[in-house]
Parts: sequence; C-alpha cells; structure tokens
Amino acid sequence: MNHIYASVTKIQSVENLTLITLKTQEQSLQMMALALDSAVIVGSKVILSVKAFNIALAKKAQTSLSISNQLPCTVKKIEKGSLLGSITLTFQERTLESLMSLEALEKMQMSVGENLIALIPESELSIVEVEAC
Repeated sequence: MNHIYASVTKIQSVENLTLITLKTQEQSLQMMALALDSAVIVGSKVILSVKAFNIALAKKAQTSLSISNQLPCTVKKIEKGSLLGSITLTFQERTLESLMSLEALEKMQMSVGENLIALIPESELSIVEVEAC
C-alpha cells in the first residue's frame, strides 16, 4: 500500500458524496469519499493510501484527462516478473509503487532515473489516518 502525507484544504459535500481537496508540499490532490470521518476537517493532516494497481503512469502531464491527480515522480527501480512489472517511484522524498502488466511495462520503455507522471483517480485515494488539528 502506498502512503501520501497531505493536509486538507477544502471539503465540499452534497448528501453522502464528499470532494476533498488536499495539499502535499506544492502538489494539490483531490479525493472523493462516500462517507467522511467527522475528524477530517479543513486543516487536518492526513495520511492517504492508494493501491499499487491504481497508479497509472504517463511519460508527460496530460491536460485533457479526467484524472486530476497527476504527481511528478522519478523512476527509482523497475522489476519484471513473468506477468507483472513493479515500478518503484520517488514522489516528494516518498516511495510509491505502481504495478502493471509486463506487456504495458514493455510498451512504456521506461528507465531508472526517468521522470514520469503518476495518475491516481480521485476515487482511488482513501484516508487511513487523521492527525488532530
């Protein structure tokens, strides 16, 4: 499981759907939630979680995608298995992992040290820990 440290900057709710805007250093993120813990308020420091299979990668920033969470990363390590590939990334001094099919990995022709964009849908982020304000 990947973890990203962030602060809540905005919360918008309509019925049971909540859109949370977060900031991690200079990067803005968005997260959708169906139920939001009452401890999460503007100003809260949180730890976000995302599964490795839910991080897609792109060679450059995409302005016409519906995925707003586009994190600039550097490839730290690439491991190839018989079916899957694991790409270890560095994002703001943290390590993230992306998993993809070996075929997709080979199509991307990425290399260690290369800069990529990690794409994370808003619905795939979750809050695993909340620090009190």
